[in-house]
Amino acid sequence: MKLGKLRNIIIFASLMVVLMAASGFWVYKMTLSSSGAAVNDTLGPIYETEEITVNAAESLIHYVKAQFGIEVTTEKTIKELEKKLPLLQDTIITILSSEPLEVMNTPQGKEALKAKMVQEINKFLSKGKVTRIYIKNIIFN
Repeated sequence: MKLGKLRNIIIFASLMVVLMAASGFWVYKMTLSSSGAAVNDTLGPIYETEEITVNAAESLIHYVKAQFGIEVTTEKTIKELEKKLPLLQDTIITILSSEPLEVMNTPQGKEALKAKMVQEINKFLSKGKVTRIYIKNIIFN
C-alpha cells in the first residue's frame, strides 16, 4: 500500500515538473515574439559614426559623448550617408543635445532616442533607409 502511494506521488511530481517546464517555455516564447526582441540573424550594412560630444540639454556643465552604428538597407545608403555627413552629424547632435540626461539615461529613453534618430535620418535619405540604430558607446557626465 505504501509503495503504491509513493509511486503515485512520484508520477504526480514528474507531471508537475514537465507541465511547469512546458508552460515556462511557452511564456518565454510568447514574451520574445510579442516584444519584438527576437534576434535577427542577418544584419544589413552598418555605418559607424565617429564619437560625438555635445552639451546636455538644459546644462552647460554636463555633456554626452556617444558613438552609433547605423544599420541601413543597402551599401548605396552608406555611400549616401558619407556624402551627407554634415547633415547626419547635425541631425545626431541636434537630437542628442535636445534630450535631458534623466531621459537618455533610462532604457526607454535610449530606445526613444534611437527611434527618433531613425525617423529624422530617414527624412533626408533617398537611396535606402535606416532600419536600426545601435549604441556603440554612450557616456553621460
